[in-house]
Amino acid sequence: MGPGIGSGITRTDLVEHIDVAAMSLAAARIDLPKKMQGQDILKANYERRSAVFAARDRCGEAVDRIRSVRTERYLYVRNFYSARPHLMPSEYKDMKLILQRLRAMHADETLGPLAEKLLFADSRPPEELYLYGQDRWQTQNLADESGHATPLDQHRVQLDQWIAETGDLGPESVEVYTRETEDQMKSTRNKESRERYRRNSELYRLWTVEGK
Repeated sequence: MGPGIGSGITRTDLVEHIDVAAMSLAAARIDLPKKMQGQDILKANYERRSAVFAARDRCGEAVDRIRSVRTERYLYVRNFYSARPHLMPSEYKDMKLILQRLRAMHADETLGPLAEKLLFADSRPPEELYLYGQDRWQTQNLADESGHATPLDQHRVQLDQWIAETGDLGPESVEVYTRETEDQMKSTRNKESRERYRRNSELYRLWTVEGK
């Protein structure tokens, strides 16, 4: 239950992560700052979103750029660095037991074909399109199927508009990346961790130079 929501009511409308902060402030009766982009989804005159957007960029030394838009029926994903593998090197993530186990199973060839395809492919499709409600785990990419050409084009346009409207600057320069990663290495006391981070950052700079 909550403001405007009765007991036993379930809402399934599209919500962005930035809406959570706005809703929380409103629930605490705190006025929303004018600069805040999130919306209070519980207010009486709330206008439901027809689409929600998401982005992924560099995390640690791992450089990526992914943008996505989801509507009621579809999820569209654009991989700007499609020539890079799914599980890119990451000093932080590669120390997690689940990834170590997955990589060991990959080396032993004991993973199933779907896991191999989704996790250990050398590259990613430039575009992905999924029937969100029907393909729960998003394993059937429809981007190349002619029967879904129209929604593919529609979601492309929506994402392009969002990128333009939000002033999406894209990836940082190699110079900025170098300064950022060098600063990180200076603050990393563990020698082995620092060396793994250094090797990974050199690989990402090489990929950038190669246009990968």
